[in-house]
Amino acid sequence: MPLDAELSGDAATQPPLPQEPPPASVEWQVLERLEKTAIGVRGPEGAATVRRTERPDCWLYGPFWLLHAGHYRLSFSCRADRAYMPRQPVLGVEVIAIDRFQQAWRDYTIEELAQGPQTIDFEVPPVLGREGGEELRFEFRFFHLANADLTIDSASLRRRDTTEPATPPRRWRMLGRLRKLAIGRWGSDGLVVRRSERPGPVLFEAKPYLQLPQGRYRLLLDCRAGRPLMPAQPVVAVEIIAQSRWWRAPPNRWKTLFSAPAASGIPVAARDFTSAELLMAGATELEFTIPPELSLDAGDGSRLQLRILHLGNADLSLRAVDVQSLGAEEDGCAAAPEWRLLGRLQKSRIGARAADRVTVGRSEPAGRLLYGGRPPLHLPDGFYELGFRCRAGGPAVAERPALAVEILAPEPLRREFTRAELQEGEGRIEFTVPVPDARVEVAFSHLGDADLSIDSVAVRKIERLQDCARSTRMRGRSSVIVVGNCQAQMVHIALCRSEPLARSFDTKYHFVNLQKNLHEFGKRELESADIILVQDIKDWENYPLRRDVPEAARIIKFPLLHFVSLWPFDHYNGMGDKEAYEREWPNLTYVHLDGLLGRLRKTIPDPEQRFLAYRDLAVEEVINFHRLHEFESRRLHTLDRKFEIGIADAVLDQFRRQRLFHTTVHPSTEIMSLLMRYLLKCLGVKVNYRPDHDLDNLGYLEVPVHPAVARALGVRWADANTLYRFGGKRITWETYVRSYIAHYG
Repeated sequence: MPLDAELSGDAATQPPLPQEPPPASVEWQVLERLEKTAIGVRGPEGAATVRRTERPDCWLYGPFWLLHAGHYRLSFSCRADRAYMPRQPVLGVEVIAIDRFQQAWRDYTIEELAQGPQTIDFEVPPVLGREGGEELRFEFRFFHLANADLTIDSASLRRRDTTEPATPPRRWRMLGRLRKLAIGRWGSDGLVVRRSERPGPVLFEAKPYLQLPQGRYRLLLDCRAGRPLMPAQPVVAVEIIAQSRWWRAPPNRWKTLFSAPAASGIPVAARDFTSAELLMAGATELEFTIPPELSLDAGDGSRLQLRILHLGNADLSLRAVDVQSLGAEEDGCAAAPEWRLLGRLQKSRIGARAADRVTVGRSEPAGRLLYGGRPPLHLPDGFYELGFRCRAGGPAVAERPALAVEILAPEPLRREFTRAELQEGEGRIEFTVPVPDARVEVAFSHLGDADLSIDSVAVRKIERLQDCARSTRMRGRSSVIVVGNCQAQMVHIALCRSEPLARSFDTKYHFVNLQKNLHEFGKRELESADIILVQDIKDWENYPLRRDVPEAARIIKFPLLHFVSLWPFDHYNGMGDKEAYEREWPNLTYVHLDGLLGRLRKTIPDPEQRFLAYRDLAVEEVINFHRLHEFESRRLHTLDRKFEIGIADAVLDQFRRQRLFHTTVHPSTEIMSLLMRYLLKCLGVKVNYRPDHDLDNLGYLEVPVHPAVARALGVRWADANTLYRFGGKRITWETYVRSYIAHYG
């Protein structure tokens, strides 16, 4: 199949998404409309393939359609081969609107995919549908889980009858997605860890990372333990920590081979299990809640890090780690994060350890009884309570201290307890962890005045999750809201992913035409805003939350970066293709419509003659490229005088030798770096900002430069053979133009 035919596929013949809700019999082909990320390749027949050796990540995404309210079914056919772990998922599929509102999720094992074409049912509620009048575009995301070779041959969408069975609760099977450290080994049924291996994290950091919508969830742990050294003490622990979406693992790969990255973030849930609890039905379930601030719905919400810890008390066989969404009819009861420490503390030379307690007699020498911890306890910043049960006996004076408890953290704390205080058998100490990933050690000292029996030691998170999220994120940082279009979103990402900047600013992003169902989110974020970074565009005047901007907030405007000279026929720069727009809006196949091709469609019916006329510009009244570039040069210099950003010299000196813009409104990393340096100067931050090429997210779509325009302006990097990214492929200018002509007829 020729490349131009492959690119257009059946798009010219399949029905466009209609203005009215379509019948269930209408089906749209989706695969050719999906964008491909950096992993995988497109096959000659339009199929998409990815190898199991490629990194786990989102593989295909799109097509950013507005859908009518109703029930839909996404169908696809996927072949999988050579799975590392046959019982673990190899593919994940997500249905999501505007990167916030997840409507469906499902993962598949190689056995499930072998049963034939798969379907995912989902609903578009009226608030997310076209009836709501909002730009709420839907994506279908296919995630490669690095467990098998995958090939997707087809994907389609249709409406479905509401009488068909409803979608089951969402479930994320995580065991195969978690990264393993040096301890433990993979077996046929899962992960096996020997009791003699070093205590500490075994699995951590899901790949691709896990984000969950607001709601209640249950973590299900399928684990079996051998005979424990201390039967009453835990053998395995689970921690769920909410981290920034832009958090990065330490760059030292050898360090992460033997120790998990920092436990920085907000503790969502934590629980440990004894060997007896692992055998009890329902005892290995951990329920937790994702509040709005930490959810996927927040737009830049936190991702979740799951950490499975081997406590060195028994052999472990871990067969499943699943996260399940709880339905509205289920009454979940989320417990506060808690760490039981008695079995993890090391005992000194005094005292004796039994299966369920540690005892020491008053006749034994005074000194430290329990200390340290295996594995060490690392806590995110926040507020905690140490609770313990201890009985004191013997004919000692009730007012004299019998037990000393120390909490060795960044802010050390010591407290002594008398025999009278221990009569009720319980003691509590509140403490603060001021920095992320702090190593916290607990020590118990026998003061030689009473017999002591310590039955339990536990650390519990005591602050409400919503308050913790707000306090830890805002502690010592200015709250910044970035308002604008996709370029403003790149500014937001840059501020989040730069470690020095993330330490100074807590940053949120608002689309300038913020959707109605996000207004409450936006208002809460604006309440505490110190700085508003506003893109200097006309839409700012109609920003729906403008009245909610605090009077004390500092407003800093920054320019919209665009470049007209290379794309004189683009509808963003002048004449548009009205016929193509009216035919497909709001779900355009070609986001950048070509005004000249739209004009030629009316005068030259034959597609081949139309292409030749466009190629040779054998058309009357073609715009003067040199004159247009002169106007553009003056506009850039005017922009510099207003903002002092230095874009005029950078663009005008380099655009002939280097691709500085992907489309007329999508700047490259180099140009975005100019904007970032300008904003940092306005913010008063003295940081040497370096371009992050991982942030070149605007380059997924490139509009080819007409070779005649390139020759006229002396552009050396663009000619008829230059390759451009479009639809997940690398195509030439001619392929792009011919497919545009074929698509719009």
